[in-house]
Amino acid sequence: DELMEISRLDAGQEDVSAQPTAVTGMVSAIVGSRGWRAQVEVIGEPVTVDTDPRRLERVLANLIANAIEHGGRDVQVRVSAAGVVTVSDSGPGIPPEHLPRIFERFYKADPARSSSGSGLGLAIAHENARLIGADLRVWSEVGTGTRFQLTLPVTQRLPDSEAAVRQDPEREAQGTSAEGSS
Repeated sequence: DELMEISRLDAGQEDVSAQPTAVTGMVSAIVGSRGWRAQVEVIGEPVTVDTDPRRLERVLANLIANAIEHGGRDVQVRVSAAGVVTVSDSGPGIPPEHLPRIFERFYKADPARSSSGSGLGLAIAHENARLIGADLRVWSEVGTGTRFQLTLPVTQRLPDSEAAVRQDPEREAQGTSAEGSS
């Protein structure tokens, strides 16, 4: 399934179909439908973005699944009104030398890890984030945990006009960007 998706992404066969999407509602639906409510705390302000809901769901599900699998039971997903989604865990963390490669295909920070993952989940999340115009970054500290931040492009309708204004929420200067690792 993941190999087929990465092949379609490589071939440029994936379309982007944007529509208004309630981000916090989507996060709650992902967590609930996959039976993750016991492991994941969702904190969020209502925010609607004009994006491809299928692609956004793929990014969010991959980030949350990765946090559960590698970070343990204490996973938090925070959604801000500015369209920033942060997925944090309190797991073992990722050594700094692995962070620049974390979004590469088939890359695993610990090759001896017994997980059944293909090493494609974060690469697929990265590519889908790029396709919807989002910025995906990671921070991690060994022994403390890992934080993935997805900054979505937010389009806001002004109350007295039909014009749409694109806002770029201020991005932190540090972190490993998905854009720079392709």
